[in-house]
Amino acid sequence: MQLGATAQEQLAATLRALHQPAPGDAPANPLRGVALALRSDAFDARVALACQVSGSAVDACRAVWHEAIAVPIDVAPCWIHGDLHPG
Repeated sequence: MQLGATAQEQLAATLRALHQPAPGDAPANPLRGVALALRSDAFDARVALACQVSGSAVDACRAVWHEAIAVPIDVAPCWIHGDLHPG
């Protein structure tokens, strides 16, 4: 990190350093970093629970989910911080 760099610049530099292609033998997490479509069962269960609690916006939520899972995966596996990934 450069002296005098802003916090934003430091964060950006850290993320650029982190978001690198993953080696072929990188461990795979079956729940994180997978195609969203593979998580549809968990999503459906959580939406059903939310419907019991709030009872609203379920159809809109499902519509957004189906749009999201239709987006093609166009990146190679890489190391990421999933909370901050723009995709």
